[in-house]
Amino acid sequence: MTAKLFTAFGARVIAYSRSESGEAKRIGVEYVPLDTLIGDSDIISLHVPSTPATKHLISAEKLVRMKPSALLINCARGPVVDNAALAEALTAGKIAGAGIDVFDTEPPLSQD
Repeated sequence: MTAKLFTAFGARVIAYSRSESGEAKRIGVEYVPLDTLIGDSDIISLHVPSTPATKHLISAEKLVRMKPSALLINCARGPVVDNAALAEALTAGKIAGAGIDVFDTEPPLSQD
């Protein structure tokens, strides 16, 4: 649905997935390797389950490959993003922003 919304606004939508969706291809989604998606995207929206394979899918290494103007939106689960690395990237201005409503541990969060 996210891809459908962005394509309706005329955005070029690229995606990474271990299994490609025929429906996504029909609306114009182009599948690319994860590193290509990380480096080319202005907005990265995550929609993956929390599994051992997706833990810290967005790591410090991935964050430094993002455009400085990029936004990261985590619509998935907390452990998909390395929150410490994300905080560092945001503080250092390596990426423009992040929209998250999930964390590795919920609740409570530590004071820092």
